[in-house]
Amino acid sequence: MRLRYSDLPMITLEPGEDIALARALEAGVYAAHLLKEHGPDASLEQVVAAGERAKERLWWAGSRVAAHLAHQVAAIQLLPVDDLVQDAYLALSEAVVRFDHTRGMRFTSFVYQSATQVLVEAYRHRPGTLPPTRGDRWAAALATTERNRLLHLGVSATLADAAKAVGVSTTAAIRGAMETVSLGIEWAEELPAEPEDEPIGCGTDFLALLHPTHAQILTARYGIGRAPQTLAQVSKELRRSPSTVARWERAALVEARTLLTADRTTMKRPEPSSRARRRAVSCAASPAR
Repeated sequence: MRLRYSDLPMITLEPGEDIALARALEAGVYAAHLLKEHGPDASLEQVVAAGERAKERLWWAGSRVAAHLAHQVAAIQLLPVDDLVQDAYLALSEAVVRFDHTRGMRFTSFVYQSATQVLVEAYRHRPGTLPPTRGDRWAAALATTERNRLLHLGVSATLADAAKAVGVSTTAAIRGAMETVSLGIEWAEELPAEPEDEPIGCGTDFLALLHPTHAQILTARYGIGRAPQTLAQVSKELRRSPSTVARWERAALVEARTLLTADRTTMKRPEPSSRARRRAVSCAASPAR
């Protein structure tokens, strides 16, 4: 049975409730350890039961966040939604256990971060596929923008022609524009249309995981798949003041940078310590950008 985002219960945590639940979960884990060491105890068993209830409530509170991200990526990248939902739920289960309430991050924010990283890895490392790199996606975005500009002028051009016109690799542009589909499910147009299945944002891997408003602002401001727009034009399109859109743009850049940094650090190959020391010295001697 296909899991739907709308089928999940709406559980909203009150301010500070995630901290109380995390503490109850920690107490339950410690109480379970004491029961194993010293034998049955009625009061400790009650603490363990309270910890299990707290764990279950945290899981359900984060389930809608994880499911929303999974459905969003599945709709945009045409990937099997059930597989991505399972990956997101596994990330949620780990987030429940790993959540550290002393760091000041809300539980739902931690779930969003954990599920995002897992879904990025699930998309980029699917068995039997060679996923496009960020450079490929960037080349495809530039070529697509140029092709759209030419089409607006009445000039018909292929993606390869547009890539040559802007001076990027045609192979990289074509590879970056490719969409991954599964051979084990029906084609997307043969499935019943649902509101949750509507594509959101553009087809790049990191934009698909941003907040929809953030993705829309970055797409418009930096001309990803469309002509770039000024701050005033985006403000008029979103019906918000320029200062509000500027603040949203800064937040979008921070979110995108956090996501891409997490992706890059997971893919980074460890380098020899001597090379790392030389690089640190070189960076320290370089002027600040």
